[in-house]
Parts: sequence; structure tokens; C-alpha cells
Amino acid sequence: MKSKVEISLKKDSFAAGAEVAKICGKEANKINFVFNSPVYDAAKFIEGFETVADSKNLIGFSTPAVLSKEGCVLNEEGFSALMSIDDEELTVGIAALSKEDSARETGRKVAKLALEEAEAEIAPDYFFMAATDEEEMYIKGIQDVIGRVPCFGASPLKGEGYHLYCKKQVVDNGVAVAFFYTEKQINTKFSGMFNETKKVGVITLVSDNRLLVEINNQPALDVYAKMLGKTKEEIKGHIKDNYLFNPLGVKDRLGDLVAIRNVEEEKEDGSLLMGANLSENTALILMEKNKDEIVNDTETIIKYLKATVAAAAAYLMFNNVERSFKIEDQRDELHKKVKALVEDAGFLMPVCQREYGYADDQTNTVGNLMMSFTVFEK
Repeated sequence: MKSKVEISLKKDSFAAGAEVAKICGKEANKINFVFNSPVYDAAKFIEGFETVADSKNLIGFSTPAVLSKEGCVLNEEGFSALMSIDDEELTVGIAALSKEDSARETGRKVAKLALEEAEAEIAPDYFFMAATDEEEMYIKGIQDVIGRVPCFGASPLKGEGYHLYCKKQVVDNGVAVAFFYTEKQINTKFSGMFNETKKVGVITLVSDNRLLVEINNQPALDVYAKMLGKTKEEIKGHIKDNYLFNPLGVKDRLGDLVAIRNVEEEKEDGSLLMGANLSENTALILMEKNKDEIVNDTETIIKYLKATVAAAAAYLMFNNVERSFKIEDQRDELHKKVKALVEDAGFLMPVCQREYGYADDQTNTVGNLMMSFTVFEK
């Protein structure tokens, strides 16, 4: 595989699309990952892109920031970061749908479309997904069609200007996928890299999959505060600001992965809206981490991925928005470490809301406040 990366800081959406498209060409055996500022007019960006390249291989989403070899791309007036990966023996099937009926049924439909696009009758070797919400249900629907195939990907933030990009489509509520058929290795390391504490509670009541109502038959806020050694009055109103480094985690059945569940919003009744799905009668572990460890974790994961391939063509690394912006003062240090480690391989590290990957047994999982880092073999 080969990779190229192009960055545009043009204010005009159309002009930015045309500028990043210059590395794409017209070849079919490739994928073009795009990550754009939410201030861009997505439809105009695609129009500009199509004046230079074919959008049939385009997929990605809006993001507030991307780390690249040039540094942190963070421009209030607009930016685009595009990574093009191609190989003569690579086949990719790309498709997207707005949510129709249930997320699971939409996942089934988008999987069938991606198979048609790849002109394939067998499951892919790997798949990328980006979704706006209900990520677990989309993954289940996709797996209903292709079985357990390892995935990687992430979700954009919520709000005005945040979209999925896929070919000519701009999707505000739905899912986009890319199915990969290749003999080359694509490997993902999916982890929060948090440390477990001995403080554990049992989920006793959940509403709508992500609203944590009770832990140990008590209001979730009360129990979380007790785990932190605080009163609920002390933490109420500023959980997201002060307790980023103490999220909750759910361990998988084999103990290979602790998927992080960070608090996204606290409710007046003491319930907590979490960043990914929860299940009653499972354990929640209080996790811990500090800022220096977050910077060092990136280095650890890239070194792990480097050891899995003979030579790397590209790295696509999804980093949670909370992790990224809480270490803003150490971002230059992080950039230097990443740039040195990836050597001559292309890389992008977009900021996202949720991340997906798989445990050692290839069970696909959704988390937030995690890292989903993927390497593509040269």
C-alpha cells in the first residue's frame, strides 16, 4: 500500500475540496479518508472535490481538529485533512445511509450496499465505520450480514456542522462504511489505557441503553461520587471538567479489554448519561489516569502497532476529543513523538466523540474516551 496526505486551510469549502483532491487521482483501488472542519459547507466541499477527483472513494466526517505531520490542524476559518491509501490489489466497497427504521436494520442495508459496491459475495477482511449515534446497533446490523469481521472507526461530535461524508452524500443521522478486501495487514489497537482501581459497582438500572440510573440499587451519581471519595454535592455540575481522568469502565467477558464509559451529562435525578451502551447486572470499574500517561499512551500504542507489520504505509488514529483537548499544553510534545514514531508513513489523528475497535477475540466494541489506532501495511 501507499499513502499520501494533503491539508487545506482554505476558507472556501469548494476551494478546499479541490485542493485536497489533487492527491487522489482517478484510480479505483484506493480509499480517501477525509476529515473536515464543521464550518465548511459539506455539499460545496464535495462539489469542489469532484472538479479534480472522483468522489466514489471518499469517506469520513467533520472534526474540530486533526493531528498531522504538519502539526495540529485547528483553524476556526476552516480546514480539510485527507489521507489517500491505494494498492493495486486493494478492493474497497463504500456506502452510507441515513437512518431508516432501526439502526440495526439500517446497518444491514448499508452492509449489503457495501458488498455490492465491492462486487463481492464474501465478507471483507476488515471494515471501517463512522456513525452519528447508536453505534452498537449499526455494528450489530452490519455483522448480521457479514459475520464477525474486525472493525475500526469513530463518530463525529454532535452539533451544527458535524456530518458524515461518503461519496456524494452528506449524512447528518446515519452510518457510513468501507469494506476492505486485501492481502495486506490492517491492524487496530483499541484501548483506553486507563488503570483499574479496586472500586467496583454493579449496574442495576439502565434506561435507553446509555442512561445509567442506578449502581448497586442507588442513584448512579451518589455511587460515582462515593467511588471518587467525594460527596455528590462536591462533584455535581462539573463532572466532565474535573473527573475526565476517572471514568468508569466495563470489562469484557475474557478480561482482554476494558471499554471506557465516560459521563457525558448528569441529570437532576442523579442519573448519568454515558458515552456508550451499558447492560444491567454487569460490573462498572472506576478507572484512573493522569495527563502525562495520556501522552505516553499514544507512544505505547504506536510502538505496538509498528511491531505487528513489517513496514507501515499509513496510520489512521482516532483520539477522543476530551483526551485531546485536556492535554492541549502537551500537544507539541505529543506531535513530536508521533511524527518520530511513524517515520515515513503517512498519518492523521482526527478528534472524535466515540471510538470503535475490537478485543483480542475480534469482538467489536464501542467506547468513548478511548483510542482506536490502525496501521496499514505497506
